[in-house]
Amino acid sequence: MQSGDFFKSIDILSDLGPEDIAFLAETAQNVDYPAGTNIIKIGDIGRYLWIVYAGEVDVSLPDETGSQQLIASLERWAFFGEMSILSREPAGANVTASLDSKIVKVPRAAIRFSIKKVVSKD
Repeated sequence: MQSGDFFKSIDILSDLGPEDIAFLAETAQNVDYPAGTNIIKIGDIGRYLWIVYAGEVDVSLPDETGSQQLIASLERWAFFGEMSILSREPAGANVTASLDSKIVKVPRAAIRFSIKKVVSKD
C-alpha cells in the first residue's frame, strides 16, 4: 500500500478527493518486477492501472520482423494501462521492466468507482 501523497502526485488521479485517494491507496498492491520481466503483453485484458513507483519500464511494439521497437521509457510517477481500464479494450503495447522495478497496481474496479463518483459530482 502506498500513501495518499503518492497517489495525489499522479496526474490522472490529482483531481480525486481525499476519500477517493485513501480508497485507491487501500486497494493498491505493490509488485516487484526484476529487469526483463514482462508486465503487460499486447492483447492482455486491462485489469489494473499501473504506476511506476521505482525503476523503469519500457513500452514497445513489434515491428514487421517481430523485433520490439521502443515507444517510451517510463519512470517514477508515470502510469500505464489507463486506456485499457477505461475502454475495456485489450492492451495495445508490451510493457517490460527495463530495470528492477516496483510497480503499484490499482484494480480497474477501484479506478472506475472513484471516477464515477467524481463525474456524478459535476
